[in-house]
Amino acid sequence: MKSINKKTILITKSQTELKNDISEKSFEKFNFIFLPTIITTRKQLSCDELKFITDYQNFDWIIFSSINAVEYFFQIIKIEDFRKSKIKIAVVGEKTKNAVISKNLKVEICPYNFSQEGLIEEFSKIDIKLAKILIPTSAQSRTKLKIELENFGAEVKRICIYKTSTNLELRNTKIIHKLRVEKPDIFIFTSPTSFYGFLELINVEKIEDYFQDSEVISIGHITSEAIQKANIQSQIISEKYTIKSIINELVKRNN
Repeated sequence: MKSINKKTILITKSQTELKNDISEKSFEKFNFIFLPTIITTRKQLSCDELKFITDYQNFDWIIFSSINAVEYFFQIIKIEDFRKSKIKIAVVGEKTKNAVISKNLKVEICPYNFSQEGLIEEFSKIDIKLAKILIPTSAQSRTKLKIELENFGAEVKRICIYKTSTNLELRNTKIIHKLRVEKPDIFIFTSPTSFYGFLELINVEKIEDYFQDSEVISIGHITSEAIQKANIQSQIISEKYTIKSIINELVKRNN
């Protein structure tokens, strides 16, 4: 997939998910492959887990770290009832923020650094001692946020309301077969799970050799660390952890 005139970029998201992130100018500069390597499904909750979710009014804060967390939470909770509550909302990520705002809800905290670390830094600036915090999240998410908020004196309940898995429907598709022999110039991995999902789908023996002649870009240091543990060089080219900012940087670089 190497091209003299236009480089090819593979992104581990669907084109639908990125419809507002990639400009027409970007399409003029690059060829894009959109490969959603992971899928999400709602997790069946235990009676105790469900009670914590439905008793959200007992919490001072709720933290959403993804669009999926927002959507799956409000499949359980009626938005009309939630709007009447006094619970404050904190989020990770611009798209998560927009998902909350689209439901006519106010976001109190959204760190510039779209990561758990960024949110931890923001909470360190306020007094949350004895505050009750609810975190509806994925089964694969890190526990660092919960631990650090508890270190600040908060009472934190982390409920896994959805899970991610490899999009195995792609396994035997033409695009996967093609990617095994024709490698993109640039890979953009959006999370550790999207990277692991790609490895499972591509299923090549020597991973280091596969990526050797391509540029691998990560969204955030956690993704970068996961990739580097597989002995693959990865870089972060934007301080803002979004696809949009990464593509804009690539466009600038190729002007």
